[in-house]
Amino acid sequence: MRKRDRGATAANQRLLELEWKSSLLGRAVPRDDPDAVRSSLVSLLIEGSSLNVRVDPNDRNSVTIDWAEN
Repeated sequence: MRKRDRGATAANQRLLELEWKSSLLGRAVPRDDPDAVRSSLVSLLIEGSSLNVRVDPNDRNSVTIDWAEN
């Protein structure tokens, strides 16, 4: 996981660019674009930890962090 501050804000919170790697059933899932995530959520992440994610059943390469479960 890598995070970068690009200076953008939303709802008075800093947005950080978050790059992360994921795997599904032991297979790496390619991620092309970083996600813009509120700094308050990014601060909850611990490098090297496991996260719950959601996978689009129609596109196994479409993976997002399930913030409600983490």
